[in-house]
Amino acid sequence: MDRNLLDYYDCPFQDSVLAQYKTVNEQVRFILARYPEAKENDFYLTVMYLRLFCKIRVPYVEWSEMNRLAGRLDVVRRNRQKIQNEEHDYEASQKVKIQRARHRKALEKVIVAANLEEKLMV
Repeated sequence: MDRNLLDYYDCPFQDSVLAQYKTVNEQVRFILARYPEAKENDFYLTVMYLRLFCKIRVPYVEWSEMNRLAGRLDVVRRNRQKIQNEEHDYEASQKVKIQRARHRKALEKVIVAANLEEKLMV
């Protein structure tokens, strides 16, 4: 079932259906299974999580509400990473995997350079 974020404004699933998914991991799997775009876009995944499981009518989100949910939203991303990288379910396209690997390598270089600079300063 492929859905587009802009196809509807209200939640397309009944609360009784969503209530079956209690953990963030189960909720992320639910989204990944139904919204293929979420496999490759953490922002899209987060928006769908907010809409479906937090009952927040995106794009009208108060900053205080986003701030309150900030830690949980990172858990959503980490669960997507675990599901895709460790369990090899709902995998991203090869193009996205390559982009993520490049980003990871660039970040590792920055971290190594920062650690080297820190050691030189001591």
